Amino acid sequence: MFAQVSGLEVGTLTHNIGDCHIYDRHIPLVEKLIEAKSMDVHPKLIIKNPTKNFYDFKVEDFEIEGYDYNKTVKLGKIPVAK
Repeated sequence: MFAQVSGLEVGTLTHNIGDCHIYDRHIPLVEKLIEAKSMDVHPKLIIKNPTKNFYDFKVEDFEIEGYDYNKTVKLGKIPVAK
């Protein structure tokens, strides 16, 4: 998305998280994820909107190909901070 609206070639975007924490109620979910077998997947994001305005993107403009997830990990509804 950033490359498209900036007229740049797609590359690597490095994102640093400055404040990452896990709430007590998330611990069982995190434990399941840590214990799960890792998977070697390489999904591809397809952007179907050729816009040059970042704020014109909509959810339906995106499609993910080749995404596979560990279906043995049943997380249910993941609670988030409100």
